[in-house]
Amino acid sequence: MLPYQILIPYFLQMVNFYLEKGIDKSENDTLPIKMVDELPQQTQCDCGAFVCVFAEYVIYGRDISKEIDIGYFRMRYGALLWDYGKRKLQAGIKDNTTKKVGRLFGKEKGKGCTRSSSLVL
Repeated sequence: MLPYQILIPYFLQMVNFYLEKGIDKSENDTLPIKMVDELPQQTQCDCGAFVCVFAEYVIYGRDISKEIDIGYFRMRYGALLWDYGKRKLQAGIKDNTTKKVGRLFGKEKGKGCTRSSSLVL
């Protein structure tokens, strides 16, 4: 796991992530990695959905539950994507530039993010 602990922070520093977010990190800081036993396993070809669910749990600082209703999350992500596409069509947006798409969700450059949906885990 050590290569990930070193490479991920290095990559984030190279793309100016820490600088843009105002995070003070030295070049020698490593990413803490938490090993978790008995995580839910995918049973079909749904690894993408599992990656999204795991990322969501990590982003919001939640413990990953031992059982995940992947069908619920597939439906939830599908609904979020449908809503996103619908808002783009209604606004007449044909591309994905941050400036244009950000307006759909109340985002302005440098103003942060306003969530349009709540997390239900």
